[in-house]
Amino acid sequence: MFGMLLSAALLSLVDQAILSLAGGLDVPTGSAMALLGAPILIWLVQRTSLKDRVQPVRDMSSQGRSA
Repeated sequence: MFGMLLSAALLSLVDQAILSLAGGLDVPTGSAMALLGAPILIWLVQRTSLKDRVQPVRDMSSQGRSA
């Protein structure tokens, strides 16, 4: 629930900042959010990299199976 409220507040804040900074230009809020969100997403992906979370696969072919 907190994430939804934070996202709505951030979107509103960015929208108001774009309106005041852009003057008369029509800048889509989604583009501004993408410019803000892309570096954050890259930082999060690097922080929680997949190689730290994946367990090594054990070789199951040589574990006491006899034919």
